[in-house]
Amino acid sequence: LEPAAGGLRAERLADAVEALPADQRCVELLKFARGLPLDAVAARLGCTTSATAGLLRDALACLHEHLESSQQP
Repeated sequence: LEPAAGGLRAERLADAVEALPADQRCVELLKFARGLPLDAVAARLGCTTSATAGLLRDALACLHEHLESSQQP
């Protein structure tokens, strides 16, 4: 894989994360960028673990959809 391709993928991912609704972006960043367990993310947000899991699921689905559509010609 060429470095330029990796940079393009990182840019697409950053764009996809930026496009998330604020609550989903926050959950995604706390979980994956900061490495917090789901219950700690929930506590920080003042949500139940179940609600936080739903936000994370929705965020991942949106990221997947955004990344898939950005690869279309």
